Order: sequence, then structure tokens, then C-alpha cells
Amino acid sequence: MKTADYITIAQARAALRTLYHTDPEVNAMQVLKRALEDDLVPKDARGNWRPSRLLMTVAGIFVAAVCVFLYFSIR
Repeated sequence: MKTADYITIAQARAALRTLYHTDPEVNAMQVLKRALEDDLVPKDARGNWRPSRLLMTVAGIFVAAVCVFLYFSIR
């Protein structure tokens, strides 16, 4: 092979940057948002993000547990 057939490190970095820039699973915030959204209806009628029912249930149980803990620890 000739030397002209090889690519430089800068060209490889630019190609990888272009490849990963278009990949939606590279952005951690988008992946987390997609994982926590409602599976059946991810957007409401206005186009706003809807959280998962499981997430809301776990958050409610956590808040209730914290309130019970504070109630009995302060009293």
C-alpha cells in the first residue's frame, strides 16, 4: 500500500466526531429523558414531556417515606 492510502489521525478523529455527533444515544441527557418518559404516550396534547407512571409512583413512595421519617424523628 502507498502512504497516500492511509488516513491521518486528524481525519480519523473528524470522521469519528461526525459519526458520534449524529448518534442519538451518545447524549446522556437525551438517553436518560427517553428512559424516564412514559412508554405509551411520551408527549401530552401540548407536546410537553410526560414522566413514566413507574417513576411517579416511586417518587411518591419516596416522598411519603421521607415525610414519615421526618414526622417520627422530629416528634
